[in-house]
Amino acid sequence: MTDNKTDEAIKKVEEEREIDAETYWVRHLKRNNAIEIENIVNDYPQNNIINIDVGGITNNSIWKKVLEKPSGCSDDILEALKSATLQPEDKWKHHGFSHVIVRYRGVSKRKKIRGLRHTDETKLIGIKCLVRRVSPVRPKTIVSSFQCDAGHITEVIAQHTNIRPPKHCSRDGCESRLFGHLDKRDIEINRQWVYIQDPLEDLTDGGQPEFLKCEVLEDLCGTAVAGDRIVINGQYRSIPIWKNGVLTTSKDVYFDTSSIEFEEREFQDIKITEEDEKTIIALSKSENLFDKMAKSIAPSIIGMGMLKRAIVLMLFAGVPKIVKNGVGDRGHLNILCVSDPGMAKTKLLHFVASVAPRGVFANATTSTRVGLIAPVVRDETTGEYTIQAGAYMIASGGILCLDEISELDSRDLKSLNEPMEDGVAHITKGGLNVTVPANASLLAACNPISGCFVGGGVPLAQQVNIPESTLSRFDLKILLQDISEEGMDRDMIEHITNNHMEEQDTTDLILPDIMRKYIAYARNIKPKLTKGGKKVIDDYYVTTRKGSGSGNNGDTMKVSPRQGTACIRLAEAHARMRLSDKVEQSDSEAATELFDLCLKNVATDPTTGGLDLSRIDHKNKKIGFADSLIKAVREQSVNGKAKETAIVDVMVTKGQDSDKVRRALSDLLREGKLMSPNEGFYTVM
Repeated sequence: MTDNKTDEAIKKVEEEREIDAETYWVRHLKRNNAIEIENIVNDYPQNNIINIDVGGITNNSIWKKVLEKPSGCSDDILEALKSATLQPEDKWKHHGFSHVIVRYRGVSKRKKIRGLRHTDETKLIGIKCLVRRVSPVRPKTIVSSFQCDAGHITEVIAQHTNIRPPKHCSRDGCESRLFGHLDKRDIEINRQWVYIQDPLEDLTDGGQPEFLKCEVLEDLCGTAVAGDRIVINGQYRSIPIWKNGVLTTSKDVYFDTSSIEFEEREFQDIKITEEDEKTIIALSKSENLFDKMAKSIAPSIIGMGMLKRAIVLMLFAGVPKIVKNGVGDRGHLNILCVSDPGMAKTKLLHFVASVAPRGVFANATTSTRVGLIAPVVRDETTGEYTIQAGAYMIASGGILCLDEISELDSRDLKSLNEPMEDGVAHITKGGLNVTVPANASLLAACNPISGCFVGGGVPLAQQVNIPESTLSRFDLKILLQDISEEGMDRDMIEHITNNHMEEQDTTDLILPDIMRKYIAYARNIKPKLTKGGKKVIDDYYVTTRKGSGSGNNGDTMKVSPRQGTACIRLAEAHARMRLSDKVEQSDSEAATELFDLCLKNVATDPTTGGLDLSRIDHKNKKIGFADSLIKAVREQSVNGKAKETAIVDVMVTKGQDSDKVRRALSDLLREGKLMSPNEGFYTVM
């Protein structure tokens, strides 16, 4: 049995099915407070916007008319406004309300740009899209005035982008054919062009995104910026194209924007139902959740346990902070993977880009720094320079997966430093000086310079073509080597063949769609460090820093505070993975364990057994050692050649290890700085 309120609602809907459009809109405007009826008269033209929520229209026939003929409905609404106004008729006539704008929001009919056809013209539709770039805001003339020789004024309404001067005077009996433009009498409004494209996550089967030019007017100008994800409501329109006075069969298209609805700028734009929430909470209580998450990252690729665990924490990320002095600390994590060829790292990056909310894949071999961050292009309508969203901007709030990062030149690589560390990029070009958002985690991959890893303890800094300033901004650096071992080889090939036979066990894996929603849900949590979690990180930092200088030969670089903040981010990410608002001792232990494995993987000095971060991202002291060695070769040269034993003896007297000297001589020989005319002899190139 229904209650009284329900009965009244049903009765109201039934009544509204029978009323005419004007009466319906009068009631709708008053009931929903779409505007203050009196204020639009008193404050016009400052207050000239009527907002209509399409989802709130209760009359079915009117709802259909709004979707099929929104322009006609706008006229009905203006007539309703006239009827609802309590002002005298002469007040209405005085204002005319010729520039009242009706904005439709909450449009349920959604289309993709690539799916728009001529049958969609003039209908009210919504497009979920990505803002590629925006033009400057400039005036648009909507009514232009012309004066004939006799002094009569004729007004001409603009047709999209053109205003054609009148051929006849509007005054009856006037035969004048010459007109002058009265610029000061023109009626103008603000206009901006917004260029949109289909979101990358909506593209399937390798499809290319399509673009559309949108006209936005008045209060909508300046609301959207490059990189925003929005829903834009309005009408798809076409205009004829004339060439040399001849009408062509082609038409130009644009989108007449009625309203803009902003998606949440971070991970909250993923819709999570109550059923999804129950699944997520149940999953968070699973045993060995971290391992389960790691195994679900590119399950078709076997191994890479350390890298997959690092990627899991990168997906959840740490919590960005602004401390009391105003200096911020980023929350996103950056990871570099360096591997031998053929280890499926590109396939892994593609998977991460697909599973991560706002994941973007880019290949450095076909990119430049402007394409990665924010190209500056000349706007086709205004001729002015504008910012276009690059890969980093599009991925803002998510993850940028950059393959073959070492293929970028050093200048392009250094341009990544600012977004990696600060989450923004400053662009100064073409008269522009702007700051654009680039708050994305960077998952980068590359091969060593020589194709494969070089043995003999050669540091990472000498095996990759990446500047030290960029290397230092990666929280984790992970090396993957293709080592042949019978047991591992058999597991690998059996895993590959099982995948081809579709016999892979997926019972303990998390499906990509659930993982995306889990990550989005967890990113709303902002865990705080507890005393227990703090103590683990403090103790690890002090102990590791002490051990990193164990060589005591002046040729090592200790663990720095930058690595300490990386541990905090990892611990916060682990807490988020558990859906916890506190970073407990277990979170810090998991974070420091992973960080320690990565650190020892790339920073252990084989000559001392201690940690030496100069092997990762600081080359200065190594370069000093190389210069000292070259100098010793010159000093020990006889007839242009220096004996290896003599070089080693000299360097040992300076406190260097003999094996280390021999390895360094081999490195310099390989780099072309030394040559060996005879076995056991060296000369400087």
